[in-house]
Amino acid sequence: MSVEQLEITIERLPVSERKQFARWFDAHRHELIPEMEAARQSEVLSRLAETGLNPAVLETFEEADLERMIREAAHARTQKTTAGRG
Repeated sequence: MSVEQLEITIERLPVSERKQFARWFDAHRHELIPEMEAARQSEVLSRLAETGLNPAVLETFEEADLERMIREAAHARTQKTTAGRG
């Protein structure tokens, strides 16, 4: 499956499943991206633990925010891919 196919599939998920996927990805990032430095791994896990204990520290995040972020990331990826071809 290509990255583009993954993006489309993720965009079609209900918000609750996107959130579940995001938590799963964060928890398994170190397995998927083994070159991540230990310090970054530790920071991600620490932040996940902190927000799990105190969800009030999180900013409100609406579905529209996620959709905007996905569009921006897809656009940036398209720009990068297009620039690489020129």
